[in-house]
Amino acid sequence: PCLVRLWTSPSPPRDFLRCLVLCGFASFLFGWHVHEKAIMMVTIPLCLLAVERKVWARCFTVVTFAGHIGLFPLLFQPAELLIKTVMFVCYSLVTLIGLFIILK
Repeated sequence: PCLVRLWTSPSPPRDFLRCLVLCGFASFLFGWHVHEKAIMMVTIPLCLLAVERKVWARCFTVVTFAGHIGLFPLLFQPAELLIKTVMFVCYSLVTLIGLFIILK
């Protein structure tokens, strides 16, 4: 439905991003064989919408945090545990503080 609306009526670029996020979510949720990296099809356009409204920012934080946790098994060496944990915590803090400042 969102693609038909985009095709038939003129709409701002923001609607295209919303449609892209919706289609990315649908392909991730209902895909037969989905890799961990497929969540990036949702998070990249969602990061552009996250700075607009608090609703998108909340969705962005949940999706990115879940996506990062889902990517943890790809770094499976014991030596990588500290690096990936510190990077995740730093990214999470920067994201939360940045979105809080922008959407204050």
